Amino acid sequence: MKKIFTLLFILFLTSCVGTTKPSQFYTLKPLPADKIISTYHFNIGIEDARIARYLDKPQIVLSQDNLLELRISELNRWVEPLSSLIQQTLCDDLSSLFPNSIVKKRTLSSEKFDYVILFELYQMNGIFEKSASLSGFYSLINSSGDIVARKKVSFSAPLEDTYLDYVQVQSSLLQKTALSIAQEINRLHTSK
Repeated sequence: MKKIFTLLFILFLTSCVGTTKPSQFYTLKPLPADKIISTYHFNIGIEDARIARYLDKPQIVLSQDNLLELRISELNRWVEPLSSLIQQTLCDDLSSLFPNSIVKKRTLSSEKFDYVILFELYQMNGIFEKSASLSGFYSLINSSGDIVARKKVSFSAPLEDTYLDYVQVQSSLLQKTALSIAQEINRLHTSK
């Protein structure tokens, strides 16, 4: 009798194994720039992005239709922390917009840059078959450590019904953020 229960238990366990879908992992991607903002040479450092706590998790977070409930997907995840993905994507996008400049992650506080960018993301959202949005603030800090600009960004775009589409749309919204930052750096430089 004990052998039968053991056999049934093993059969039960093996029937459960493999029924869960594997997780999908996503990364943000830089997009090719359709224009160059400046050919000047800048040294630009990007700080780790500061993100809202509800987004600070491996799972991708979307909104429900009522905008009050969140959908946290256990099977659709970021490949690395979202703050790192945003930081790297902004680096890559700004490198395209400033092809003669050095744009890199700021890893040491002793590094010297013409501008340091601090990006604060307070909302990164999406509702399937409606829209995706991104909102936050960026600050530009000059080589003396002074904040020379602080701007709000808020962008949205239509969203289809897959997590892949959500990630692609958010990549394009980050590119718009990078474009806004690049235009502000260019404005500051040319107004000197």
